[in-house]
Amino acid sequence: MAFWEVVKLGVIVCTANNGKVYTAESFNDLGELMGLSVGAQQSNSHAAEVSRKVGEAWKRKKERASEEILTTTAPAWLSP
Repeated sequence: MAFWEVVKLGVIVCTANNGKVYTAESFNDLGELMGLSVGAQQSNSHAAEVSRKVGEAWKRKKERASEEILTTTAPAWLSP
């Protein structure tokens, strides 16, 4: 379901980063919609970049796991 469909059903959406409130009436203001669209794209790009970096970090950690101890803390059920 698209964002605008949710809002038109009467759901009020508030964005956490800037506190803007979006209602069905917000769709009458092109400026509001453009701001929302740009913000959503920026958030999506940021999330994708973070996901990529975290994935790469885990990949490197898995590669090193067979060569070195990566942590001094082991699960309690694992005895030496």
